Amino acid sequence: AFSRWEYVLYALHHLVPTTLFLIPLSLISKKLLGDEKRDQVNLRKRHENLEQEKMLVEALVPKKIADRLRSGQIHIADNYHKTTVMFIYLDGYEEAFKEEDKLDENIAWINTVFCAIDELLVGSFEGRIFKVAAFQKFYLAVSGCPEIEKEHAQLCCEAGCMIQDRVKSIMSPLATTTTVRVGLCSGRLSAGVVGTSSPRFSTFGDTVNTASRMASTAEPTTGEGGWSLHMTRETAKLLTRPFLAQMAREHDATMVARGKGGLEVKGKGVMKTFCLKKNTCA
Repeated sequence: AFSRWEYVLYALHHLVPTTLFLIPLSLISKKLLGDEKRDQVNLRKRHENLEQEKMLVEALVPKKIADRLRSGQIHIADNYHKTTVMFIYLDGYEEAFKEEDKLDENIAWINTVFCAIDELLVGSFEGRIFKVAAFQKFYLAVSGCPEIEKEHAQLCCEAGCMIQDRVKSIMSPLATTTTVRVGLCSGRLSAGVVGTSSPRFSTFGDTVNTASRMASTAEPTTGEGGWSLHMTRETAKLLTRPFLAQMAREHDATMVARGKGGLEVKGKGVMKTFCLKKNTCA
C-alpha cells in the first residue's frame, strides 16, 4: 500500500506535466480565436471603407474614369467630338442671398433644387447624362462624355424639359416658384481629371463656354408655367423630327428661332440660336 506522500508524488508525476501542457494550449487557442475575430472585424471595416471610397470616387468622376484611376493611371485627359453640354442657371439666387438672416433657408433651397436635378438625371437617364459640377447658382452636365452617346443632344433636351417642370414644385426663399434657365451647346470638348487629394472630372473648351452663354441669355420662365430651352444651331440640327414631335406631345413644346437676325451673345458676336418653347411661354 502507498503512503499519503507516495500518492501525492504519484499525482504530481502523472498529472502536473499534462496540466502544464493543457493550460498553455487552451490559452493559445483562446488567443488565436480572439485574433481571428479581430481580423474578421478589421477586414469587414476595411471592406466597408473601400466601398465608401469607391462610392465617393464615382460621385466625383464617372465610373469609366474611376476605373482608370484605380488601375493606376494618373494623368487622364481626352478629347470628345460628339457631345452636348447642358448649363443650368438658378433664377433668384442673388436676390435670395441678399437676406443674410435666411442663410439656412437659402442653402436648403439650393440643396433641394440640385438634389432634384441629381435624382432626375440618375433615375430617368441612368448615367447617359453625367453631372460635371454644381456650384453657386450653376449646374453643369454633359452627354457623350466620357461614354459615347449617339443621342446626346436629344437626351439633354429631354432632360432640360423635365428639369423645368420638376423645379416648379419647389418654393424659393422669396416665396416664389423656383425657375431655371437652361442652355445647350453641342460640339467637341476636352475633359480630364484635375486634382489629386480630391480629384474632379472637369470639361473644357468652347462648347462648355457657349452652353453657359446660352443659359445666361435664355428667356425667363413665366409665372404661368411656360419655359424655353436655349440652344445653338449645332444642337438644334441634331434634333430629329420624330423627337420634336415627341416633345410637342409630351411637353407641348415647339422649336422656334431666337430673334430675326440672330442674337448678340457676349464674347461670341451675333449667333443664330433656337428655343424649344413650351407654348404657354410668352
